Amino acid sequence: MVVAIGGHARNLAVADAWDAVWGYAAGLDMTRRDLQAAAKKAGRPWDMSKGFDHSAPIGPIVPAASAGRLSTGRIELRVNGTVRQSSDVAKMIWSVVAR
Repeated sequence: MVVAIGGHARNLAVADAWDAVWGYAAGLDMTRRDLQAAAKKAGRPWDMSKGFDHSAPIGPIVPAASAGRLSTGRIELRVNGTVRQSSDVAKMIWSVVAR
């Protein structure tokens, strides 16, 4: 899940964090495993395996004004109509705002 921040959002109090959320989108964090493995083997940083062209595609951003505060709810990834991942936003490692 991608969270789009609208405006200034640095050093916010947790109570103000939701106000900084402009919207949400589905997104993929792609990794070039070949580059990652080579960098790890050489003891080098593997940031290049994440920072290549088209490495983080996202779908349309849905405004938070219409979606609400997403702290729970189903989240799925489908490839050609087949569910590949399915869970609940509440189970994400990182919440939209600090807990």
